[in-house]
Amino acid sequence: MWAKGRVKLASEPKGKRFGLFDAKGRVVDIKAPIGPDWKGANGVKPILAVMVGDSLVAGCGVDDQSKGIMPLLAARVASVPVGRWPGVRSASSARPLDVCATG
Repeated sequence: MWAKGRVKLASEPKGKRFGLFDAKGRVVDIKAPIGPDWKGANGVKPILAVMVGDSLVAGCGVDDQSKGIMPLLAARVASVPVGRWPGVRSASSARPLDVCATG
């Protein structure tokens, strides 16, 4: 109760709380969060990722949501060729990867 009236919370950073990165780690413009049945124009379903946490996940300290930890992580994952992932044994099993981040 003491903190309720004394601690000032930072405002939420501007920007969208969801996003999509293509297989090269570039932002894809979408208007709303995507659901589990969504597929891209190329028919590829993205990996869905959600982060739950405190101020780090909320993006405290950044001026835009796009600079938070989830967008940075999603862009990094999306930019790694799938053929380099553990468990992918051949180029024929590798495919482009889209990553969706939502918060």
